[in-house]
Amino acid sequence: MYNIKYRITPSDTPPLLKEFGEENSKDFKDFSISRPPFRLRRAVTLALLKRSLVKDFGWSLQEAFCIRINHHASGAPFLSYGENNNKEVLHISISHTGPWVGFTLSDSNDPVGFDLEDISKKRNIESLSTYAFSTEEQDYVRTHGNLGFYFLWGAKESVAKLHGKDLSFALQLDFGHQLKSPGENVKSTVNLQGKRMSLQYILEDDILMTTAIDS
Repeated sequence: MYNIKYRITPSDTPPLLKEFGEENSKDFKDFSISRPPFRLRRAVTLALLKRSLVKDFGWSLQEAFCIRINHHASGAPFLSYGENNNKEVLHISISHTGPWVGFTLSDSNDPVGFDLEDISKKRNIESLSTYAFSTEEQDYVRTHGNLGFYFLWGAKESVAKLHGKDLSFALQLDFGHQLKSPGENVKSTVNLQGKRMSLQYILEDDILMTTAIDS
């Protein structure tokens, strides 16, 4: 499993797009805003993917530029490689929050769900918890506060993405009291609808990365 998070900035992003992008960085004027437009986030994600394949997976630049991010009817992303794919197609799960984008890559036979959350973002967690969480989950948020809210939200999003589902599916999940107390690097094992899943949390720079895998 390979995780990456990246912040879109006026200094770092234009060179990234120049080397690995398929769109001219001059087409974008929104590198410094708090929530860049979808087109820019999409271009940056693809450029990051190609850079990762070259620098960390040993692909050639020519091979990397054959990769494409497509989407199933559900909206879940998947990777394709050229017209005659003779290379193993990795599984990808993508997330973004504000100026941050990120993804996880895994073997196509072992998919991983991925979520990225900016825990410094101001939200009415009490109101959101009442709307989105069960009574037991609300207790978890009351006990652990802001970070507890994002641990639960990351769990719901990552598990939904693991199964190629959307937000409505995520909101139906009930983790009860199964999650461990939040922290910088925490692993939890949960059981949902007869399935056992492992959650891993990594907290860096106020950004919470959550991954979910079947176990």
